[in-house]
Amino acid sequence: MRVVQINCVYKKGSTGKIVFDLHEYYTQNGIDSYVVYGRGKKTDSERVYKCASEFSSKIRNGISRYTGNIYGMGKRGLGRTMAYLKKLRPDVVHLQCINGFFIDIYGLLKYLKKQNIPTLLTLHAEFMHTGNCGYAFDCEQWNTGCQDCENPKDAIGCSRKSAPAKNWKKMQAAFKGFQTLRVVGVSDWISNRAKRSAILKAFPITTVLNGLDDTIFRYDEGELYPSIKKARSRGEKTVLFVSPYFEDENKGGRHVLRLIEEMKEEKIRFIVVGNAAQEYNYENAEFIGCVSDQKDLARWYSQADVCLLASRQESFSMITAESLCCGTPIVGFEAGAPEGIAIQEYSDFVPYGDTERLKQSLLKRLKEPTNKEEISKVARAKYAKETMAKNYVKEYEKLLSKE
Repeated sequence: MRVVQINCVYKKGSTGKIVFDLHEYYTQNGIDSYVVYGRGKKTDSERVYKCASEFSSKIRNGISRYTGNIYGMGKRGLGRTMAYLKKLRPDVVHLQCINGFFIDIYGLLKYLKKQNIPTLLTLHAEFMHTGNCGYAFDCEQWNTGCQDCENPKDAIGCSRKSAPAKNWKKMQAAFKGFQTLRVVGVSDWISNRAKRSAILKAFPITTVLNGLDDTIFRYDEGELYPSIKKARSRGEKTVLFVSPYFEDENKGGRHVLRLIEEMKEEKIRFIVVGNAAQEYNYENAEFIGCVSDQKDLARWYSQADVCLLASRQESFSMITAESLCCGTPIVGFEAGAPEGIAIQEYSDFVPYGDTERLKQSLLKRLKEPTNKEEISKVARAKYAKETMAKNYVKEYEKLLSKE
């Protein structure tokens, strides 16, 4: 079986790591595997092809701010990808997260449809079935066509009122009549959303949970970080918050700041991992910036007492899976997918925005005994990358057998 994955990035970010893990598994298990990607550094691997330049992708991003055309640019990336596919003649094309201004998404879908190439589409976000925004939140316009988008600037980064409706129609037309397509959501939450979508509801839709490298993300405290060591010497519990962009409204940094302020009298120390646009100064919190090394990140998870999730909406939540694999319980807001993919015994979720209930859940969980070895064992069985890969192979087989 020859499989070509197409994704925005390779070997970085959550989807890039997933694509890398799948590519490695396939290569080691007799599957002829290739990857096409568009953003980031060029790789030397002969089976991994970069189809677009970083400069041109950034230019297209800028143009979209004026036109609202966020998925229809990238003709050169499309042409190179079509030529690559024509040369390889794959049995299956696996579309991962293909936004990022590196390829004309409508053109790619129409090409795969016209060539009758068996195609698996994984939904890591909502834009493929909303036709526009990555997360629709409480808006239901995407079910009927985005005719009256109230906030196009927030949805697509452009104030042009007519753009969302045009984008929706283009996405619907690109999928219409696709005879060799299956759709996979990374959680039941996003799969069920797609099943309501006028764009995707006609296709078979199933769920395959994201996987991770459980040889890295497992309970192993290693040598204690100075922050953790100091907190333990003071009898303090540690709460970890991980987010690549702390100030991102969807990631909930402002709620974390409120908790830090309100819980300053408690024997709790907050550790924040990720970029912060400004400096914060709290006696009970430490902002350590990005942690790019996965082994270092796994140590932070392992050494913390609880991991905090404050997102408004998530299609999966790798942070939830990573933390549980490292033996650390999760406390967070209900955000769509996390409460569904988490292991119930080791997780607590409260309605989004209710910081008082979040605080009480955090205090309650911190007082409970934790068997980190047991949590890690159960979680690794659920989120292992091998489990994900085997489930995707089953989806490919369904595609090829036309189930």
